[in-house]
Amino acid sequence: GARLLLEIRVAALALARREPPVAALEAHLRAVLAARFAPCSLRLDRVSWTGTPPPVLERVVAAEAVHAIDDWPALKQRLGRNRRVFTLSHAALGGEPLAVVEVALGGEVAASIQGLLAEDTWAASETPAEPTCAIFYSISATQPGLAGVDVGARLIRGAAATLASEHRTLKRFVTLSPIPGFRRWLEAEAPRDLVDAAAAAAAAAGDAATTANGARVDDALFRRLAPWCARYVLDERRKRPHLAAAGALDAVAHFHLGNGARFAGLSWRGDVSDAGLRRSFGLMAHYEYDLAALDARAQAY
Repeated sequence: GARLLLEIRVAALALARREPPVAALEAHLRAVLAARFAPCSLRLDRVSWTGTPPPVLERVVAAEAVHAIDDWPALKQRLGRNRRVFTLSHAALGGEPLAVVEVALGGEVAASIQGLLAEDTWAASETPAEPTCAIFYSISATQPGLAGVDVGARLIRGAAATLASEHRTLKRFVTLSPIPGFRRWLEAEAPRDLVDAAAAAAAAAGDAATTANGARVDDALFRRLAPWCARYVLDERRKRPHLAAAGALDAVAHFHLGNGARFAGLSWRGDVSDAGLRRSFGLMAHYEYDLAALDARAQAY
């Protein structure tokens, strides 16, 4: 069945990197799975605190691969009045989510994932009457065997279309995304003094911005880091033969740019968790989904 095909492709993906003859088998499996999991066969569902069965909620918690959901109260906050969670599923896997996207509704693009997750999403004061911006802050795929199959793109487009019909005031659909390989790349490419300054700022992330001098140092460092980060996201590319595509070196950038989104800027101190500082010195990226331009941009990419 479908689950067995997915397991075989996971093994083929691993082997294709080391054994070129396996690449033909992997490509065939990808084509078979792309047809099996075609957009017309996928189901988009909104997850809610009161209307979604507990087993499905448990699957959403297990699927979260970007910002862990620690307990049921944390999950409830992600399902609050100004939050939306959508899943994409297929009948062949018994309704198990293939991908999950979490969205915050507000009046502006969120600059910090910690600030966004700390909001009380059930408080009336936190609920915008007419949201103008949808922030996609977590996108998790659950099936490695579907790598290179446009499941994530289908989920984001479907969620954006649903939100646009639900809230006519929405003007922007923007992500708050990690930049997982930036620190490693910068350490290999940039001048040593810049790397050392960024590392020192990351180590002091808990208190560096609490004084005026610290804020000035942060601003100056961001002005130096931003061009390097933009180059990493937009210009650094590598071949990915197992995915039959050439794309951005950064996997998250490759995903969003390949979907037709455009790079829309950076957030300094966007993620000051240990993982965020370790991956990108705390920087996060924004990718904007202009629904009318997605197909053209995806083809150009």
